[in-house]
Amino acid sequence: MHIILLLSTAAALKWVRHAVPLSGTLVLTDVHAALDGGRIVALTTGEEGVLLKLDVPANTSPAGSAWQVLRNPGVDWYGAYVFNATSFLLSGFIDGGGVAYGVVSYSDDGGGRWGNDTKIDPCSQPVCAWGGGPIEFASVLEGYMPSTSGQSAWRTQAGGRNASAWREVVPSPGNWHAGNYVYDGAGYIAIAGSSDCASTDFAETWACSAPVDASGMDTGIACGGSLCITGGGEISPSVAGWVHVSVDGGRTYAPQRALQAPYPVRTLQVVPSSGAGAPVLVAAGGNYFSSAGGVFSSGDGGKTWAEDIDLGQEVKACRSLPLPAQGVTRIFCVSAGAKGGSIISADVPL
Repeated sequence: MHIILLLSTAAALKWVRHAVPLSGTLVLTDVHAALDGGRIVALTTGEEGVLLKLDVPANTSPAGSAWQVLRNPGVDWYGAYVFNATSFLLSGFIDGGGVAYGVVSYSDDGGGRWGNDTKIDPCSQPVCAWGGGPIEFASVLEGYMPSTSGQSAWRTQAGGRNASAWREVVPSPGNWHAGNYVYDGAGYIAIAGSSDCASTDFAETWACSAPVDASGMDTGIACGGSLCITGGGEISPSVAGWVHVSVDGGRTYAPQRALQAPYPVRTLQVVPSSGAGAPVLVAAGGNYFSSAGGVFSSGDGGKTWAEDIDLGQEVKACRSLPLPAQGVTRIFCVSAGAKGGSIISADVPL
């Protein structure tokens, strides 16, 4: 029997909805932001070629953050990385019209022009290893991203600007991995899925173990200091989700579920906070087909949780950006909705 913990009645974080300059069904898939020259520069990707850009002074109110349509070339974009105000990387795939392959695209002028979309995977294997997100870089050359299939990943040691710069790696043959992951920039990577795996040499070798949850699957992992969380969920026979907490840096997790959510948890964040006195834990997700989804957070190490916002949409990705001059870390999340996707953000005191 799993324990269902009572939720706090007071929301831990206050989320702001950003204006989205597109209407109709929107499947927003990833978001990444960087701070450059006192400006927040961010990209949001989506299916059917959706690509949105934010470029505003760091002291701009989230409510006044205006996103612009940057590019709409017909690729299903699933990953974005902002190196600085002018250098961006996208990953995704084309699947239709008798062709199927992965795509990487790079811009050096803030998204005005892009390099030729290059085939990262021609889908010649039983499972397509197309590029996905989230993308992480330890330097301008060393990077890592999962595949959309979840059964492999990609590593670059050459900046990732073209297909030849990426090499496929397989953490655990026959197993899939999902959600965000830990990447410390010094070689350590931790991923979660139908097996939970870790590497200390930038994905060259892996050590894997059984998932934390008794269901046999985890979906994502996030850590901050000694506190880590992993999520999971299902959409059949019921729609449900959960979170497990570790207090020893992810070496061991409490077997009981710290949070029992009404939809799958798909993306996680652990954000240091002077205001809360402990890291703020964020668990977001949903189910597109049942119009369910939102964001939960905890400010006491996962003992109690609040559903901060009910979007009625599947939250696909959340990423954090420290803003030292403003004294906060801003969390961006994006979602998929039949009546329009959403971009939301919340600030956590540094």
